[in-house]
Amino acid sequence: MILNETLEYKLSKKKTVKSYTYNESGLASEVWIKVNGTEKQFNYFYDKHDVIKKIETWQNESCIKRLEFIYNSKGWIDSTILQNTENNHIKITKFTYTLY
Repeated sequence: MILNETLEYKLSKKKTVKSYTYNESGLASEVWIKVNGTEKQFNYFYDKHDVIKKIETWQNESCIKRLEFIYNSKGWIDSTILQNTENNHIKITKFTYTLY
């Protein structure tokens, strides 16, 4: 498991640091990304079967985005709901499947 990762770009002088926290199932529960002083945190939420249900993006101690996954009875993604909490915009994406 990767707990910390650092990337340095020589030409642009950028430095990116990523830190990971894992849950008891070994899945990522939190990821922190720091690029040149700007830090974002991503929180991952799973159901009891370790299926991803929601991802929250945090910056400056406030939640700026939420992405929720809605599954159908077969376990396929039925739709996603992306909420930008800074301006309250919501984008709903509906998926349909055609099996051949």
